[in-house]
Amino acid sequence: MTAKTASIRQQRTPRPVGVKAVKAAAQATSSAEITQKRLADAAAKLAQASQKRARALEKVNNFTLFMVRLDELDAEAQKYFQLCRNAILAPMRRGGDANDSANLPEAMAKNENTDSLNISGTASTDNQEHPRAVQENRIQE
Repeated sequence: MTAKTASIRQQRTPRPVGVKAVKAAAQATSSAEITQKRLADAAAKLAQASQKRARALEKVNNFTLFMVRLDELDAEAQKYFQLCRNAILAPMRRGGDANDSANLPEAMAKNENTDSLNISGTASTDNQEHPRAVQENRIQE
């Protein structure tokens, strides 16, 4: 073979892809897309199930808070449970979702503005500072 014919053979383009090869590539792509879609659907269903379970557990937790007898607790525990209960009931009173306790700490903070009142709603007669106020005073010093 001469150098000229060798260079011509090297410059040739490869043979076109056959019908079977194109069909196999298309099926592989289609299969991958279907698998990806199924995976996304499964992940979405798992997320929904997880959210549903979390809502159910939150509901059970809220019911449990209302089953505790406050008269058997000390004053601080009574205050804590009363604040939690008020935070749970606040959305219901506003017409919202009763299980919307994602903002429970915020609602409890709003209810702490009534620290001068005891659980029964009468003014507190003792001159002791609230534990949180004492702690904040220590931090500032």
